[in-house]
Formats: sequence, C-alpha cells, structure tokens
Amino acid sequence: MNQDTRQVTVSQDPCEIASILEEHDRWVEAADDVDRFCSSSLWLGPARRAFTPDSPVAASTSSAGSAVMQIRSTPVGPALLPMDAVWALGAGAAGSAEGAVEALRRLLDNLPLAWAAVLVSGFALGSPVHQLASRIAGPRSRQVESEPTTRLVASLDGGFDGYLSRRSRKHRATMRRASSAVGADGVELECFEVSPSNLDELLQRVDAVERRSWKSLAGAGVADGPMHVFVHDVLRGCAHKADLVLVVLATRGGRDVGYLHGAALGGTFRGLQMSFDAELRELGLGNALQTRAIEWLAGRGCEEYDLGSALPYKYRWAEREMKTGNLWVLR
Repeated sequence: MNQDTRQVTVSQDPCEIASILEEHDRWVEAADDVDRFCSSSLWLGPARRAFTPDSPVAASTSSAGSAVMQIRSTPVGPALLPMDAVWALGAGAAGSAEGAVEALRRLLDNLPLAWAAVLVSGFALGSPVHQLASRIAGPRSRQVESEPTTRLVASLDGGFDGYLSRRSRKHRATMRRASSAVGADGVELECFEVSPSNLDELLQRVDAVERRSWKSLAGAGVADGPMHVFVHDVLRGCAHKADLVLVVLATRGGRDVGYLHGAALGGTFRGLQMSFDAELRELGLGNALQTRAIEWLAGRGCEEYDLGSALPYKYRWAEREMKTGNLWVLR
C-alpha cells in the first residue's frame, strides 16, 4: 500500500520506509527529550522488520519535526503504534516539542483511514510533548497515560576511575573479584571495535556463544527467531552508521564462552546483549564482561552507558533512571 495525501505518506515499500526513517533521524538528532538511539533508524527499522514486517508505515512532517508510526489492527480498530511497539522505547514523533506534536497532528488529521487509537511513546517525562498532547486529536478524544518505560544509565564522567568512585565499596569489591576469578580460570577478555569488515566473523562467534548460553537454554536468548533477526539487523546498521560498536568476547582454551555488545550514538553507549556459557554462570563472568566494557568505553571518551531495561541487578551499575512516557490517545 503506497498512498500520498497532501501531508501524509503511507507505505510498505522497504526503500521508501528507509528514506522516511533517514529524514526522521534528522529530527531525532535535534531533539533533547528522547532516547536518540532507540528513536533512530538504527533501532526502529530493525524492530519493524523483525517483529511486524507486514505493518504499513505512516509518516508526516512539519517545519520543525516529523512523525513516523506503524498501522496495526487492534480490537478497538486501526491503531498507530511506535515502530518498536514490543518495547515502546523510541519516539515516533521528534524535533522541537511543537514541531513533533504538529507533525503527529497532521498525520492523524490526514491519514486515509479511520484510526481508533494512537500510542505516543519515547518522550521524556516532563517533556513539553506531554503538555501539548491535547492538541493531537481534539476535544472528542480521551487520553490514558500508562506506566512509563524505564531504563538505567551509568555516567562515565571522570573515566573508569570516576565511574568506580560512584560505586559502593561492596560493588567495587564484586567487580574486582569477578575480574580476578575469570582470569584465574583461564578466561581472557578482548574488546573489538566493530566495522563492516569484521562484523560477520564477530557475529558468528557471538552466535556460537548464544546457542550455549544459560539464557537460550532457559528460552530467553536471542539464538533464533525475531530477536535474533532484530539484534543482527541493529548491529549491521550500527557497523555502518553508529559512532562506535563494541563486542567484548570472553575466551577460554581457544573457545569463546561469553560476550557483550552494543553501540554508541552521541556519546551514549547503548548495551544490546550480554550472555555466556551456562556452565560458567557461577564464575561471575557477566560482572567481568560489564567491567571490561565500561573500562574500554570510558577510555574511548563515552559519556554514558545505557544498560537498558530496569532489571534489579542493573541498579548497582547505574546512577540514574531514564523514564519515557506512554500516552494513549483514544477516540
């Protein structure tokens, strides 16, 4: 389906969607109240291709912003959802607050179908987008705010020593013990800066670890299925467009036994996945991988490390919560 109205594009064409997302990237870079990595084409494109590849994409622009959403069928009727609807981390509308809301309003007013609901996600709590949301659909709509999405972010200010100074004495001891334990067990940790030339080899090594990982054995890994497609797609895009892509590999006796990877945009490194052999779960290899990654990133001048979803163990590694809103507009 390819349709153009005066102010809206609706498409399922991969090339056209890629072009739409490249334009959206420009407004994401200009915004200061969104998660730039998860609102960019590096995240949104892979999310749609992996989880909802048949969903049409609807887009509109204003003089100071853009809106890009996917159209999905729901029990209440057609809905406009973020392209990463699995997590709703990314902002479907970006730019200045007024520009983003105007682009979304144009999208809703000119969309060639009778939409029933729209989820506005990815904006920082307290953002002007929240106050301006009443303009989106007019007086006949109602708004329902759901739980915000939370991820945890660590500051790398002051380098690795600065990072350590903000950890508790107990956690610093845990980091030291883990690094010593894996070394005593014959495990070596090596950091690779990913490029298009070494990406395929590194992905093969990562996949071999993932298939043996405790996460995959528990049914929560990314060895196959849509999550495998998503992670590979993100890393392939990042190898060409991100500021930095890191893979940390743990090797013992010539065999890879653990990994951590992620990518950086604008000074913030976004962790993607960490895993290791099930038989090494008690060794503390996860802590050692995190420690080595942080040391390397701090040495490369990264300013922050976004550890992703707010799982309990991550609070020991981070200073602050990053919360973004999820606002349903229903009519």
